[in-house]
Amino acid sequence: MEKEFYDDDVISFFIHCFHVKDWAINAGINKNKVEKYINSHQALMICADFANGSKHCKITKNVRTGEQPYVGGCERFTSRLGDEIPIMQCSYRIVCKSEIIDALVLAKECVELWRVLLIDECVADT
Repeated sequence: MEKEFYDDDVISFFIHCFHVKDWAINAGINKNKVEKYINSHQALMICADFANGSKHCKITKNVRTGEQPYVGGCERFTSRLGDEIPIMQCSYRIVCKSEIIDALVLAKECVELWRVLLIDECVADT
Protein backbone atom coordinates (compact mmCIF):
# COMPACT_ATOMS: atom_id res chain seq x y z
CA MET A 1 0.00 0.00 0.00
CA GLU A 2 1.27 3.47 -0.83
CA LYS A 3 2.32 5.64 2.11
CA GLU A 4 -0.18 8.35 1.18
CA PHE A 5 -3.05 5.90 1.67
CA TYR A 6 -2.17 5.72 5.36
CA ASP A 7 -2.45 9.52 5.55
CA ASP A 8 -5.92 9.29 4.02
CA ASP A 9 -6.90 6.56 6.49
CA VAL A 10 -6.05 8.78 9.45
CA ILE A 11 -8.03 11.71 8.07
CA SER A 12 -10.93 9.46 7.09
CA PHE A 13 -11.07 7.93 10.57
CA PHE A 14 -11.54 11.29 12.28
CA ILE A 15 -14.14 12.43 9.73
CA HIS A 16 -16.15 9.25 10.28
CA CYS A 17 -15.59 9.37 14.02
CA PHE A 18 -17.04 12.86 14.20
CA HIS A 19 -20.04 11.75 12.14
CA VAL A 20 -21.07 9.51 15.03
CA LYS A 21 -22.56 12.80 16.23
CA ASP A 22 -25.15 12.70 13.42
CA TRP A 23 -25.86 9.03 14.07
CA ALA A 24 -26.43 9.70 17.78
CA ILE A 25 -28.80 12.59 17.03
CA ASN A 26 -30.72 10.54 14.47
CA ALA A 27 -30.94 7.71 17.00
CA GLY A 28 -32.91 10.04 19.25
CA ILE A 29 -30.34 11.68 21.52
CA ASN A 30 -31.12 15.37 21.94
CA LYS A 31 -28.95 17.49 19.61
CA ASN A 32 -28.12 20.03 22.32
CA LYS A 33 -27.07 17.22 24.66
CA VAL A 34 -24.76 15.80 21.99
CA GLU A 35 -23.25 19.23 21.29
CA LYS A 36 -22.72 19.86 25.00
CA TYR A 37 -21.10 16.43 25.35
CA ILE A 38 -18.69 17.14 22.48
CA ASN A 39 -17.83 20.56 23.88
CA SER A 40 -17.11 19.12 27.32
CA HIS A 41 -14.48 16.66 26.02
CA GLN A 42 -11.26 17.99 24.52
CA ALA A 43 -10.71 14.84 22.43
CA LEU A 44 -14.09 15.18 20.69
CA MET A 45 -13.54 18.91 20.16
CA ILE A 46 -10.22 18.18 18.45
CA CYS A 47 -11.87 15.41 16.41
CA ALA A 48 -14.64 17.82 15.34
CA ASP A 49 -12.27 20.57 14.28
CA PHE A 50 -9.88 18.17 12.56
CA ALA A 51 -12.75 16.50 10.67
CA ASN A 52 -14.35 19.78 9.59
CA GLY A 53 -11.02 21.30 8.64
CA SER A 54 -10.11 18.24 6.59
CA LYS A 55 -13.47 18.21 4.80
CA HIS A 56 -13.66 21.93 4.09
CA CYS A 57 -9.94 22.81 3.78
CA LYS A 58 -10.35 25.53 6.39
CA ILE A 59 -12.82 26.15 9.16
CA THR A 60 -13.85 29.75 9.55
CA LYS A 61 -16.60 29.47 12.16
CA ASN A 62 -17.46 27.30 15.12
CA VAL A 63 -13.86 26.31 15.82
CA ARG A 64 -14.31 24.43 19.08
CA THR A 65 -10.63 24.32 20.01
CA GLY A 66 -9.84 27.87 18.94
CA GLU A 67 -7.49 26.72 16.19
CA GLN A 68 -7.72 24.24 13.33
CA PRO A 69 -5.90 20.98 14.20
CA TYR A 70 -3.71 19.35 11.56
CA VAL A 71 -1.45 16.34 10.99
CA GLY A 72 1.84 17.58 12.33
CA GLY A 73 4.02 14.63 11.63
CA CYS A 74 4.25 11.00 10.78
CA GLU A 75 6.87 8.37 11.35
CA ARG A 76 6.85 5.31 9.15
CA PHE A 77 8.83 2.18 9.81
CA THR A 78 9.06 -0.60 7.27
CA SER A 79 10.37 -4.03 8.11
CA ARG A 80 10.18 -7.36 6.35
CA LEU A 81 8.71 -10.63 7.46
CA GLY A 82 10.99 -13.17 5.90
CA ASP A 83 12.17 -12.25 2.43
CA GLU A 84 8.89 -11.18 0.90
CA ILE A 85 6.31 -9.41 3.02
CA PRO A 86 6.99 -5.76 3.91
CA ILE A 87 5.27 -4.52 7.05
CA MET A 88 4.78 -0.80 7.56
CA GLN A 89 4.02 0.73 10.94
CA CYS A 90 3.02 4.36 11.20
CA SER A 91 2.78 6.81 14.05
CA TYR A 92 0.84 10.01 13.38
CA ARG A 93 0.68 13.20 15.41
CA ILE A 94 -2.11 15.77 15.47
CA VAL A 95 -1.21 19.34 16.39
CA CYS A 96 -3.80 21.52 18.09
CA LYS A 97 -2.87 24.89 19.58
CA SER A 98 0.81 23.84 19.63
CA GLU A 99 -0.05 20.69 21.60
CA ILE A 100 1.19 17.48 19.96
CA ILE A 101 -1.18 14.53 20.34
CA ASP A 102 -0.61 10.94 19.27
CA ALA A 103 -3.36 10.26 16.70
CA LEU A 104 -3.93 6.68 17.88
CA VAL A 105 -4.33 7.79 21.50
CA LEU A 106 -6.77 10.50 20.37
CA ALA A 107 -8.70 8.03 18.21
CA LYS A 108 -9.07 5.53 21.07
CA GLU A 109 -10.21 8.28 23.44
CA CYS A 110 -12.83 9.49 20.94
CA VAL A 111 -14.19 5.98 20.41
CA GLU A 112 -14.42 5.44 24.17
CA LEU A 113 -16.19 8.77 24.70
CA TRP A 114 -18.77 7.96 22.01
CA ARG A 115 -19.23 4.49 23.52
CA VAL A 116 -19.91 5.98 26.95
CA LEU A 117 -22.45 8.48 25.59
CA LEU A 118 -24.30 5.88 23.54
CA ILE A 119 -24.39 3.32 26.34
CA ASP A 120 -25.50 5.92 28.91
CA GLU A 121 -28.27 7.16 26.62
CA CYS A 122 -29.44 3.66 25.71
CA VAL A 123 -29.54 2.65 29.38
CA ALA A 124 -31.36 5.87 30.28
CA ASP A 125 -34.06 5.14 27.70
CA THR A 126 -34.78 1.61 28.92
